[in-house]
Amino acid sequence: MQRKIINTLFVVGLVISISSPFITNGHFASQIILFALTFVLAVLVALWSINSYRIERTTKISQKIRPSRVLLGLAIILGIQIAAFPVIIKWEKHRVQNAKNFCEQYIPALKEYYAARGQFPETISLFQLQELTPGFLEGQKIYTKTDDGFIFKFRSLGRFAGGHVYYSDKERWFVHDSWMPE
Repeated sequence: MQRKIINTLFVVGLVISISSPFITNGHFASQIILFALTFVLAVLVALWSINSYRIERTTKISQKIRPSRVLLGLAIILGIQIAAFPVIIKWEKHRVQNAKNFCEQYIPALKEYYAARGQFPETISLFQLQELTPGFLEGQKIYTKTDDGFIFKFRSLGRFAGGHVYYSDKERWFVHDSWMPE
C-alpha cells in the first residue's frame, strides 16, 4: 500500500513538473505556486519515506521502499521543475514580443492620423485592425495620448511589478520596474 501511495505521489509530482509551463500558460506567479506545490509534495514524500524507513528498521520488516530511491525520485521531480524555468522565461519573452508587435502595428495608422489632423487620437479603437489581441492584454489600457505624442504600455504577467512602455517621441520600448499610474 505504501509503495502505491509513494509511486502515485511521484507520478503526480512528475506530471506537475513537466506540464507546469502549459498549465500556467507561462505566468510566472502561477509557476511559483506550482513550484511550491511540487516542493510540498516532495517534502511529503520525503517525510513518508523517512517514516517508512524508521518503521521498517524498528519492526525488522523487509524494505519494500528504499529511501534512497525515493530521494532520487524527489531529486528528479525537483530537477524537472527547475529545468522548466528556462522554458517559462522563454515563453514569457515570446508573449511580450507578441504584445509589442500587436502595439506596433498601430503606429503607422497613428502617424497618418497625426499627419492629417495635427494630433493623435484619444483611443485606438478608431482603427479596426484584424489581428486578435494577445490574451494577457485584455483589460489593460494599452494606449494613452500624451502631450508629446502617445505611449503604449502593458504589464507583463511574468513580472511581479513593472511593465513595458513604448514612447512615441523616443520611438522605442522601455522596461519599467515599477508600474506607472494610469
